[in-house]
This record gives sequence, C-alpha cells and structure tokens, in this order.
Amino acid sequence: MKFTILSEDEFRTFAANHPLSNFHQTIEWGLLKEKTGWHMHLVGLKKDNHIIAATMLLSNKILGGLNIFYCPRGFLIDFNDYETLSFFTKELKKYISKNKGIFLKIDPYIIHKERDINGNIIGNGIDNSHIISYLKKLKYRHYGFNIYNETLQPRWLSVLSLENKDEQQILKEMDCQTRQNVNRTLKLALDVEELDYDNIDRYKNIMLHTSQRRHFVDRPLKYYQDMYSILKPKDMIKILIVSLDTDKYLKKLEQQLGEAIQIKNDLENQLAITPNSYKFNNRLKEINTNINNLNTKIKDAIALKNKYGSHIDLAGSMFITYGPEIVYLYSGAYNEFMKFNAQYRLQWEMIKYGLENNFKNYNFYGITGDFSNENEQYGIYAFKKGFNANVVELIGEFDLVINNWYYSLYKFLFWGYKLLKKIIKR
Repeated sequence: MKFTILSEDEFRTFAANHPLSNFHQTIEWGLLKEKTGWHMHLVGLKKDNHIIAATMLLSNKILGGLNIFYCPRGFLIDFNDYETLSFFTKELKKYISKNKGIFLKIDPYIIHKERDINGNIIGNGIDNSHIISYLKKLKYRHYGFNIYNETLQPRWLSVLSLENKDEQQILKEMDCQTRQNVNRTLKLALDVEELDYDNIDRYKNIMLHTSQRRHFVDRPLKYYQDMYSILKPKDMIKILIVSLDTDKYLKKLEQQLGEAIQIKNDLENQLAITPNSYKFNNRLKEINTNINNLNTKIKDAIALKNKYGSHIDLAGSMFITYGPEIVYLYSGAYNEFMKFNAQYRLQWEMIKYGLENNFKNYNFYGITGDFSNENEQYGIYAFKKGFNANVVELIGEFDLVINNWYYSLYKFLFWGYKLLKKIIKR
C-alpha cells in the first residue's frame, strides 16, 4: 500500500462509487469551504496502482500558523479492514504533522446501531460498535454518544427509504395527520418554485426571519450564493420556495363558499318538507359552520392580499442531491403563514422528485436523539417521524491528536469561546 496525494479526477471517480459516498466528501464541498478560509487536501491509498481508500481533508490556520484538520463525513475506506485503516491512520498522522497540524477530526458516515422510527434499537440489526473500538485502538479520541447537536455534523438523523416505493405507498405509510397536511396543501393555491441564482435573496429573507424567531445565527447571502454557484453545475443543489397566490386562493374560497351556500339552500328546502329530520338538521349545522369558516378565511385572504399583494413567499428549503440520497439541509418559514403548512408541501415535492429520479433515501437530516415529549425540540423529530422516517444513529465524532500540548490549548480556548457565546446569547 502507498499513501498518495490524489488528483481531482482520481478522487471524484473513487468517491462517486464508494459505499460511504456523501456530499461532504466531494470536491465541490471542499471548494465551498475554501470560500470560508479552509484549504482542501485530497489524499488516499493505492494498492497495485488502484485506489483502495481516499478522503478529502480540510485544514484551517489557527494559533500562529498551526492548522486544525477536519475530515467531514469521512474516510472513504473499509472501516472493517483494521490493517488498511491502521496504515492509513499512520500515514495521515505523518501528512498532518508535515503540514503543521494539531489534530484531525473525523465524523464517519457510519451507522452505530440500527434503530426504528421510534429510536429503538433493532434486534439483530446493524451494529458497528467494533469500528468504534478499532478507532479507539488507533488512538482516536471519541467525542461520545451525545444526543444533542454538539458536534460539527449531527450524530442523529431521520431518514426515509424511497427504494422500491411509489407515491401511493409513501403516502399510505405516513401518519394520518401528516398525510392530511400534505393533502391539504395540494388543495390550496400554493406554487412551488425552484429558485435560480438571481432569486436566492428570497430564500435568504426567509432564513433571516427564521433565525431571528428560533435564535440561531444565519449564514450571509454570499454563502448561499457560493453554494449555488459551486454545486448547481454538478446538479447537487435545489432551493425551493412555496408561495401563495392570493388571487387564486380567494377564487377557490369563493367557489367553495358558493358550493356551500347551494348545499345550504338544498338542505333548507328538504327541511321545509321534513322539518324534524335529524340527518338534515345536523347537516345544516355543519354547513353553517363551514360557511362561517369560509367567510372568515375570505376576510383573512383579502387582508393578506391588501397587505402583501398577490404573491406571498411562505417557506423555503435547500436540498442537496448527491449519490443515492437527497438531504434536506437548511429550511425556514415565515411564522405568520404557518397555517398553510408550506413545509409539508416542500417535503412532498422533493420526495416525489426523489422517487422520479431513483434516489434511495430522503434524508431529513438532524434530530437531537432525545425522543421524549419533554424535549423542547421534540417537534422537529415528530415532524420528520410523521413521514415514516427511521432514526439513524451514527458512530460520532473522533479526534486524532498530533500535538498534545497545542491540542489541550486549543480545547481550552474553544471551551472559552463556546462559554462566551452562551453568555452573549443569554
């Protein structure tokens, strides 16, 4: 085996066909990170002139010229092959040390223990505990089995399998409330639009509003524009917006009101003949309630149109499309328009896209790993669970230390930085 620096073409071909393929381990993701100050390295192992392992590393300068190294969702290697993993680790340590690295952080895209939709471990399911043992034996320091998103990438995911399924089966397997919400959005005057570069600011406005509402720091517009510029040529990104056409919405409501009034008139004619009919009297109460609700909706729709015009953006999401899966990466919505359930429509449109284009998985991405109702972020998990997505637990984050003294200093300074952020947030 020989450790080597790989060309872009070599890495791209190997990564695209590896079982652990994911968008974080792409040259495009590396190019995006270079826009934010990181430097990309493409390295691998060759045996008999064939690549048997590879990874993209990112390095960033800190502490007066020293570097930290990060391998996002890597390596692309057979983690069950201890001998190869050991050799690769030794060579990486040499390479990182040569490039003034303090440590290497990895968070492999490997399931820890297979779980079901409720987060319960599946008996006789996948169990990669031995890989954690391998990494620890090679002196990687495990961050631990955290449940909240305290790592660079979420350790807990929510993933819906699309393989060998069609739209009807996906709908049938959703929980009742989720299916109803999806179907309701299909009856509303909602438009789904894929944004181009010139309209990314509409998505950014939604994300800014969401960040203020949910108290997180949003990325600048340029970051989203860079993502689009780098990923779109490789067909790796979609930014979707759901909007309300208030003219169409009003027309639908008025049509429904006219139909309800006609039903009411018919019922009143029937009751003139049979005034004591329980069935007709009960139905009349229901239709009167429906008419009142429709009048309220029409009044609200007129107010929306007067305030916002004929076209209102409700929600937006960014999706990564790479390899066998679609990843629901970033998303936001205007709080005032939550009643239109636009997020359900976004998910449904991209799930359909996944089915039509033979993606195997629809990755709803991060959840906390705490499945109790008391968890303040339970709603995020419940939303994704409603689509029948299984819980996926990854093995977690590991640090391979190159320089113990500087690593300890870095950890201390990083701890202080996180503490300061919490104080400022409070």
